Amino acid sequence: MIADIQFVNDTEEDNSEERFRKHYKFLKSLRDDTLIVVDNFDTTIENKPFFDDFIDNEYKVIFTTRSNFEEYECL
Repeated sequence: MIADIQFVNDTEEDNSEERFRKHYKFLKSLRDDTLIVVDNFDTTIENKPFFDDFIDNEYKVIFTTRSNFEEYECL
């Protein structure tokens, strides 16, 4: 998902690992006044080993999902 986001400085030569590295470096630089919305997160967390690292940054994240994640705050 992170590698698929379109960034201005992406090049055609970047492979998915390089795009992910650059994109995630940018995301990690965002502060607590940034909100990221992940829409239709219809999967299990067990299939997403990077999930905890992603939500542990300073930015705020909202997931829309039909799944029930009991270990996380849900509204």
